Amino acid sequence: MTYVSIVNETFAGKTDLSGWLADSGEVETTNWQGLHPKSLNPIIPSECPGIAEQLVPRIGKVVMDYSSRRRIIVLLAVCALVVTSVAVSYVIIDGNESFRGYVNIYGDGDFTKANGVSGGRGTSSDPYVIRDLNITKAPGIVIRQTDAFVRIESVIIKNISLEDAPYVVNLTGVKNIDLQNLSIEDCSGGIYLVGQDCRIMDCRFNGIPDCAMFLIDCADCNISGNQVSGSGDNGPGIVQVLFSSRCQIDHNLVECGGTGVVVGDSNNCTILENEISAPGAGLVLGSAKNAVVGGNTFTVNGIVLYGGSSEADSPSVILESNLVGNEPVFYASQADGMTVTNRSLGQLIVANCTGFIARNMTIHGPQDAIQILHSDNVTLEDISIQGVIASEFPRVHPKGIDVVFCSDFVLRDSTISSTALGVLFDGYRIVIDNNTIQSGDFGILGQGTDITISRNLIAGCLKDGVRLSDADAIEFLNNTLVDENRGVEFNTCSNLTFLGNTLNGTNGGVGLYQVSDSILHHNNFLNNTGQVILFSSTNISWDAGYPVGGNYWLNYDGVDLFSGTDQNVPGSDGLGDTRYQVDIPEDTWDNYPLMMPVPG
Repeated sequence: MTYVSIVNETFAGKTDLSGWLADSGEVETTNWQGLHPKSLNPIIPSECPGIAEQLVPRIGKVVMDYSSRRRIIVLLAVCALVVTSVAVSYVIIDGNESFRGYVNIYGDGDFTKANGVSGGRGTSSDPYVIRDLNITKAPGIVIRQTDAFVRIESVIIKNISLEDAPYVVNLTGVKNIDLQNLSIEDCSGGIYLVGQDCRIMDCRFNGIPDCAMFLIDCADCNISGNQVSGSGDNGPGIVQVLFSSRCQIDHNLVECGGTGVVVGDSNNCTILENEISAPGAGLVLGSAKNAVVGGNTFTVNGIVLYGGSSEADSPSVILESNLVGNEPVFYASQADGMTVTNRSLGQLIVANCTGFIARNMTIHGPQDAIQILHSDNVTLEDISIQGVIASEFPRVHPKGIDVVFCSDFVLRDSTISSTALGVLFDGYRIVIDNNTIQSGDFGILGQGTDITISRNLIAGCLKDGVRLSDADAIEFLNNTLVDENRGVEFNTCSNLTFLGNTLNGTNGGVGLYQVSDSILHHNNFLNNTGQVILFSSTNISWDAGYPVGGNYWLNYDGVDLFSGTDQNVPGSDGLGDTRYQVDIPEDTWDNYPLMMPVPG
């Protein structure tokens, strides 16, 4: 005698249950002790004709096999199953069906044993259960278009390639799904979720090159207590929450080779008590409104803010309980007239402020150690930034100072070392004066209008010491660039004054690409592999006429025996008697090259 149990097959359209209910004997067709099939009609769906006529005799056969004392108990139990199960799906757990090696569920009718369902009714008190599976076949787990309550737990998924499944758990158009204690290893991507009221808890991810958890267009979802390791080398974020609301990311351990957590274009999300080790950025907030960030520990790089000025309308809360390199994160938002001095910080973030001043501060080692966003009249003085070594993480570009859409910004008397980008800026009326920037990929990158870069020492950059693009009204004065791969590069710039600078040991000296209406004189070009590169530039002057003169070129081999405008009057004047050809293809000349270096 076999037992009847409720599993995930629907009665809809079924008119013959003999294949489900038969045992070694035939199904009896007689009623049992007055229980007539019609008495069950009110609880049998109209779409299932003949169910009562087949079910009731079978109940009688089951009950009659027990002692009289048990008859009523068994009858009531079986009838209760019938009554309470009509509104949900029925499944026969002990049938001939077996798990096929992957889960592919579309809608409420696919919760079957073949899809790994071991029990449950899809309700909040009795969810469908998928557990204790070992999956190595694509697509892994796919559940789409269902509001049923589902619990997926203790499942191992391994060795599914990108070609077979970009994400090995794909949940789309779902609600009320809990994933707990999953182990996903050596797959292209982990969990992809589009849904509401779902939870990813206590899962482990290892060897995931792209994204371990990707939530998009979600609401009221939670990512909690998960561990990610050996992953994220290729993706923009090992954990991503995009276009979502009221989601929480808490108590996760994330160790990856790229960016840690990304929350973008989302509202009212919380990121709490996570431990994140990521060289690209620990946490990226991109156009995230009303976010709350607290109690997180970042061991390599910290928090990066991106997006428009909408942060001013719905500012996030970033607490000092966040630590970068065991130092607190200081966040100022809409804080006009604030002055911060004598602090040792993990990170300084200033957003939508006016009149902010920071002095005598030490920042320890994150990407974007200082971020200034959508602010005016900001001054940084006597700042020391010691970043991560750029060559250790060749795919990421940690920045010392990032200035985004700002005006009247001043950086003065500061030191920045071992960051991929020393200073990155985009704005108006920018002053960078008397700083030391060394041992990174780029010293200064920027664009804007009314830019003054003066009296800086920029040394040991692996790429460009300074690169300005789409800039106008530039004063580049009295800077020293030493041992750069490339010295200074200007792209699509105009009205440049390049005066009193020294370039020593660079590859290319000064590069002018589509530059116009500019003058360069009284600069020292020393020991450079190539002094100047010109491309499509117009109205460029390499001297200020006589007697002011031009530049000092170490490879100039002329003499100084004459003076005067035409250098035909006997007597030296400190200017070469013959002009110096700056660039052969462009037929460009310094008419009055200097015979001695310009004093520093």
